[in-house]
Amino acid sequence: MVQLESILKEIEPKLAKGMIPRTGDDGKSVDLYTVGFYFEGAPLYLLESIDGSQLILKAWDGRRFSLDATSTFEMVEKLDIRIDHYHGLVSHTYWSLWDYVVNEKTGLYKLRSLYSLSKYHVPQLFFNRKKLQFPHRMKLLGTLIDFQLNEPSKAFSSHEVMTQLYSPRWYLHPKGRDSRKRMDLYLNSFVSSGELVVVERGDYKVTGKAIATLESYQMESAREKDAQYTQYALVFLTLILAIIGAIQSGVVKVPTLLDFTQF
Repeated sequence: MVQLESILKEIEPKLAKGMIPRTGDDGKSVDLYTVGFYFEGAPLYLLESIDGSQLILKAWDGRRFSLDATSTFEMVEKLDIRIDHYHGLVSHTYWSLWDYVVNEKTGLYKLRSLYSLSKYHVPQLFFNRKKLQFPHRMKLLGTLIDFQLNEPSKAFSSHEVMTQLYSPRWYLHPKGRDSRKRMDLYLNSFVSSGELVVVERGDYKVTGKAIATLESYQMESAREKDAQYTQYALVFLTLILAIIGAIQSGVVKVPTLLDFTQF
């Protein structure tokens, strides 16, 4: 009990109050804790502060910690403890006092934070150097149709489409915001031409016309390719016939490979 009391009193000055920033410069400067108490995996209390030997808590109401409550060190010692340390943009979760001591007292959590950040930021650095290539309008329409087929009843936003195309890393790309605005223009153009409809909260859903438009485009593209192949074949055939005609007329002299008169 002495160990629990000393650890909680050590953490208490850094207990989080309200929302914890998890992005940007505000998130990078965070060094806060939350302490929760659980019973058989179910949440019971969240530590708010310590007043002498009394713990000021928020009790779980079935959806969130909102009910005022108090307890003692002796009572919560019988429960499972969860300590979350929000260290910069990285979070560390400890499900026992021993786990907390091993990581926090040795400074191991700092190495874990550094590893987590490097594992994330190095790929992000390479991603940021790439240009966010926008797909052809019809290819984008095909992606939207596939997106809708995976979840027919669910609407989608431009944010979700960007994530589908580029992974969540697009959000931190230097051109991410501009690309998102461009995606909005693309989606709104599909609304104007009838391939998409706007539903609640400005999200989109694919219409039946989208499939007809895509199939029509694919058929037209196939016809254009066939026409090109036919044109190339005719040019090649014309060239061959011209060469043969030139040889036959004597305009072009071809050296004799074998002179049968010598046999």
